Amino acid sequence: MDLELTGKKALVSAGHKGIGLFIARRLLEEGAQVSICCRVQEELDQAIESLSVIVIGLACMLDYLDFRQVFDWQVAAPSLVSWMTDFATSVSGYK
Repeated sequence: MDLELTGKKALVSAGHKGIGLFIARRLLEEGAQVSICCRVQEELDQAIESLSVIVIGLACMLDYLDFRQVFDWQVAAPSLVSWMTDFATSVSGYK
């Protein structure tokens, strides 16, 4: 199925596992440029390795509960992956 996402840009929070990783992978498979974030460097590295067979635009470690980090990611990502057209968020896994 072609969702016509080629050339689109997306931020996927918690894109390192679960539904976030699934969303990031599907967006990439559909041709979108994707930026993911995660709070744990090792998990982020695993996601990058998993997704690198497709290609990923930007991955960064951040604490989604820290507003400044989220804001900085949202400001930096568009300049690195052109400008954003979509924003997907996954809030599972909060403790």
